[in-house]
Amino acid sequence: MQDNKFVQNAPLEQSGAKSKATLGFTSKVLLFLGLGIALSTIVSICAPLAYQAFGWITLIKDGSTIGIVEITTPFLIFIGCISAVTFILMLVNQFYLFARGKTEILMYVPYCILMGLLVSFTSMFVSYYTFGLALGVSALAMMLMGAVGYFSKGRLNSIAIIGIVLTFGSVILSLLNFFIFGNAYIMWIITFATLIAVVLFVAFDFRLVKEYSLNGNPTTGVAIYCAFRLYNDFIYIFIRLLTLFSYITRDSSN
Repeated sequence: MQDNKFVQNAPLEQSGAKSKATLGFTSKVLLFLGLGIALSTIVSICAPLAYQAFGWITLIKDGSTIGIVEITTPFLIFIGCISAVTFILMLVNQFYLFARGKTEILMYVPYCILMGLLVSFTSMFVSYYTFGLALGVSALAMMLMGAVGYFSKGRLNSIAIIGIVLTFGSVILSLLNFFIFGNAYIMWIITFATLIAVVLFVAFDFRLVKEYSLNGNPTTGVAIYCAFRLYNDFIYIFIRLLTLFSYITRDSSN
């Protein structure tokens, strides 16, 4: 009788252990994601202050309008260097580490700091309110689509089709607009289409987190890799929304 009871309880104990491991891995991914977003946010807010302190730029603020009076050559060189290093590091993370299915904290943290510097080139033109609004809406979009991807029991085929169509459509329309049309309204259509596509792909990246957590005992490197994918989704959404909200607030102030 005791042996039978032990056999009956074994699947329940295994299920509980698996659920605990799944929750632990997901929490670890979200922790690294939050770390990356926090680093980029702090850097993007503080960097413009440093640019002014170094005398690289001169910002002027008139109400809600922020503009640059002067840009020095060292600042332009700095932008070029940061952009090049960030691009190289992104390629290393995206392709080399993609094949391994994991990354390291020493690759992740510098990448997040560099992305914060890139974001600062845009954030220095907007108010703190606009910055916070874009940050909040981006986080909300990540949470909503993350819940869809993580808790949905389906295969997300319809979301995949829509995301792929929007992505390829945006690429084709971008080429046509660049070589033929040159229309600003088409650029806005492309912006919204790519933004929606990335928001949809967030569901797949959160589903990936769930699949990793259910298959064996994933390492910290795998958790950082999943956080890296989600971080890239967040940054793209945030930059797009920051640009959009800056235009809206600028137009309303005029």
